[in-house]
Amino acid sequence: FLLEQSRVTEAAVMAEKAAELDSSEFDVVFSAAHMLRQASLNEAAERYYGKAADLRPDYAAALMNLGAILHLNGKLQEAEANYLRALKLKPDDLITQSNLRKLWNVMHRQGVKASGVDDVGAESAPQASEQKQFPWVFSVRLVNGDSRCAGRVEVLRRGQWGTVCRYEWDMTDAGVVCRELGCGEALGFPQFGPGSGPIFMGYVRCSGSESTLTSCSFPSWYGDYCKSHDLDAGVTCSGEKPRLADGPHVCSGRVEVMLNNTWTPVCHAGFDHQDEKVVCRELDCGIPIKVWPAASFGRREGQMWSEELHCGGNESGIFFCPTSSLKHNCSHDRDVGLTCSGHAGARLANSSDSCSGRVELQYLSEWGTVCDVSWDMRAGSVLCGQLKCGSAVAVVGSDWFGEGSGRIWADVFDCQGNETHLSHCPISSWSRTACSHKQDAGVICSNSSLAFHEWRVRLSGEMECEGEVEVYFMQDWRRVLLDSWSVDEASVVCRQLGCGPVFNSSSSPSISKHSLLCVTGFNCSGSEAHLGNCSSAQAVNCSSRAQLYITCSAHSSIRLVGSGGECAGRLEVFHNGSWGTVSDDLWDIEDAQVVCRQLQCGVALTAPVPARFGPGTGPILLNAVECEGDETSLWKCRFQQCGGDECEHKDDVGVVCSEYKEIRLTGGCEGNLEVFYNGTWGNVCDSGIDKETASLVCQELNCGRSGSENRAKARVESAPNWLDDLKCRNHDSTLWHCPSSSIQKNKCTDVATISCSDHLPLRLSGGRGSCSGRLEVYHNAEWGSVCNDLWDIMDARVVCRQLGCGLALSADGNSDSGAGKRTVWLNRVRCTGKEIHLWDCPHSLKNHTDCLHRQHAGVTCAGERTLDVSASPHVCDVDYLPLRLSGGRGSCSGKLQVFNNAEWGSVCDDLWDIRDAQVVCRQLDCGPAVSADRTLFSGAGSGPVWLNRVRCRGNELHLWDCPHSLKNHTDCSHRQHAGVTCADMTVPSTTTPITTTTTFTTTSTTTTAGEPPPATLPPIYPVSLVVLGVVLFLTLVLLVVLLYQNRRLRRGREIQRSSTIHFLYIL
Repeated sequence: FLLEQSRVTEAAVMAEKAAELDSSEFDVVFSAAHMLRQASLNEAAERYYGKAADLRPDYAAALMNLGAILHLNGKLQEAEANYLRALKLKPDDLITQSNLRKLWNVMHRQGVKASGVDDVGAESAPQASEQKQFPWVFSVRLVNGDSRCAGRVEVLRRGQWGTVCRYEWDMTDAGVVCRELGCGEALGFPQFGPGSGPIFMGYVRCSGSESTLTSCSFPSWYGDYCKSHDLDAGVTCSGEKPRLADGPHVCSGRVEVMLNNTWTPVCHAGFDHQDEKVVCRELDCGIPIKVWPAASFGRREGQMWSEELHCGGNESGIFFCPTSSLKHNCSHDRDVGLTCSGHAGARLANSSDSCSGRVELQYLSEWGTVCDVSWDMRAGSVLCGQLKCGSAVAVVGSDWFGEGSGRIWADVFDCQGNETHLSHCPISSWSRTACSHKQDAGVICSNSSLAFHEWRVRLSGEMECEGEVEVYFMQDWRRVLLDSWSVDEASVVCRQLGCGPVFNSSSSPSISKHSLLCVTGFNCSGSEAHLGNCSSAQAVNCSSRAQLYITCSAHSSIRLVGSGGECAGRLEVFHNGSWGTVSDDLWDIEDAQVVCRQLQCGVALTAPVPARFGPGTGPILLNAVECEGDETSLWKCRFQQCGGDECEHKDDVGVVCSEYKEIRLTGGCEGNLEVFYNGTWGNVCDSGIDKETASLVCQELNCGRSGSENRAKARVESAPNWLDDLKCRNHDSTLWHCPSSSIQKNKCTDVATISCSDHLPLRLSGGRGSCSGRLEVYHNAEWGSVCNDLWDIMDARVVCRQLGCGLALSADGNSDSGAGKRTVWLNRVRCTGKEIHLWDCPHSLKNHTDCLHRQHAGVTCAGERTLDVSASPHVCDVDYLPLRLSGGRGSCSGKLQVFNNAEWGSVCDDLWDIRDAQVVCRQLDCGPAVSADRTLFSGAGSGPVWLNRVRCRGNELHLWDCPHSLKNHTDCSHRQHAGVTCADMTVPSTTTPITTTTTFTTTSTTTTAGEPPPATLPPIYPVSLVVLGVVLFLTLVLLVVLLYQNRRLRRGREIQRSSTIHFLYIL
């Protein structure tokens, strides 16, 4: 049971206890050994495999597995002995033969003597008896090439490697070698230099059908002519590494290996972190990020790989890993998927040591630099930790470590600073500024010899971005005098610390206790990346002169939320540990300009109407903001606080900046590719667009996995051509990561048009609302039905997920309401229940004339954002976490609860942040996340706390895709509950107006989904209605008069006010 929940370590511990209680029962001991190995508890696994072999010394599988774990634990000679014992019992076991060949290879490299089959055959040549008894002994390898699939041919015999003479060597012989090594097809047979040692084969004659080189014939007299290693044969193969198929890019997808010239999926069973590391390394895809179980990238037909990997994690490829046969049959429902980081390497170049230098990152096999405008101290600290160089002490420009060459990666790493690898940081977008190598970023880490270089800077105090300025000068930390200090110098300090724009500089309230010397005389232009780039300062006596205290605004002091991008949305500001909104009173375009400038989002396009991006929650922190338009920070503008009930969230202000971008296809899932930028929809030139780029566009628009590109004329000739030379790389996961020309008005004759394939627009019709009814798909420009053959709850789950309708309540098999004579497009749909789209499931797509119209498939989804799980027996699958928000305003805000073990429970707020909230809002179809609330909502009760330490990246589809701890967390107080407020918080919890938009046509239905009939109201006499109406009208008139008088009074007071409250006043 624990193993089915992927709680592998707990399962292994439980199995070990069982084996201790019943140590004489072979099946119990052997199963315990398997689980311990799966949990990477290799020493314990070795112990129990040994016990199993003692209990059943005649069982070859026990001896083989003991050999494999000894091999993994580095006990090579003991491993060899057990492999040989297994082979005496079962000589034809291919897995044991393969493992022994790999072991001998390792022993030979490490100089460990292999006993092998010393008693078999002669020294100089393989004998007939040897080939008959141990034909597999002659392992083959290719050496002295640039990969394992190219090089000089060598065969292993009696623990010793020898060469093959090239007399009569041809492409047929080379093909057998490539096929035996799993290296694809032979490309040629050049020589790779002379080898050494014995020459084991010559005058080889293969027919081409052999599975091993030693199955080919060769004469015994070859040694009379093959006496020199100058004649050693070589082979170059096409080199088939494993692949990740049907994913968004080359570093994410279903794991497949090449067997018998066919791509074959790998089973999820036993595929662990060590196996993941080897696959990602072999593909030059960096480190593993996530394993996807249960055919997440679709089911493949045909054979499954029948072996289970047991990699140690350091192998260069999976074919060097020990394997065992799968304990159970594995179906394609368990095809394993893997996502690697794509970013394979990092280094600091062109410096005196390896812990400082120009930042260079490797994607796949290509190295490139990063732009300093998108690089900060947090990303620098993560990189320093990754390189085992401590933490970052400075981020500098190209004037420190010179300009690089080649690619400039546009990825913007949004690190928190505590990640262990850059690949764990979310990538927020491409760089918003066109970069050249003059802006190449550099980093100095604390372990570098440059770490104590002059002009390091720090802020003393409890806050990261606020305090007394201290500069490392003349081998000591010294305070800075306020004399001759301006906003330009303060801007450089804040930039060097990665703390955003400067907010304020003032006199320090304390006196220096560090030394008698202070520093003064800095002269910066304000654009420098490091204080050391400014003109030299000098040391002076501190005496009692005023010293410098600065406050940087930090990157997170303001944000725009609700649009899906960083440069448009509802304005929120951070103060006193929480986010709050801004009222629109006196708000104008000058105020919006300052916001866009502070966020590095270009210029403001409009001053939007109130609540354009939805009303916020929490405090309304600012009111009556008045900026001149040239300020560097919103905090430098005049503003007031909201008093009492003066401000309402319906007046929350929003901003749209020129750098806000989005994409669309003009026909939904086909048509011209257009980009929204600078407030205008424009075209993309067709230059550079290829099938890979088109497929990425389709995936991003939820229009299937693949697409084809073409060219066309622009729909509107006057529209700008925003992008040119757009060409996505193998590892890009979103269009905004793809290299292109700088976004501008380009000149081109034709624009890109894209047609997405493999997508099936869906809708539910004839039911109560858009989340229940008969399922219809759009194909060949016509809506049609789905036949109910094989239709079940797993298929319904996928439909509900794709339509954003929550969990599936039922899969209806006779949904004939309003069917008429509609075409039946789909039949025999077979989903596992975990696919993202219906087209990911096996299906038959054609006009199914053999399906009666009374056999239509239908679906009933939960429809609302919450779910009464008692209505459905299907929601207790361990891989799903039904969610709901309770205690808030509507079903899209409140305390987060999850359904586990037949009971609703809470989520602890440890590590809870806006990224987690984004996933919850997406899963509940509640729009973007507004806030991640902690200890905000009442009504916690005394139920279990099921979840804790949720760590989402923000782009997951479901909360269960994020790392988390699922158990009854008794250590979490009921005052520490996580809550969420989504943008669509106005949706009531019982009646939900739902609008469903399909790709080709749009059907809008306003209904009360799942609502019971209203209760019958008692009759009211007409006279009573008239009296009630008159009273309400008079009350409304009185309220209008009172509101008008109150507004006049408030305006009069504002005119008389001679000064405005500054932000420091409210601090």
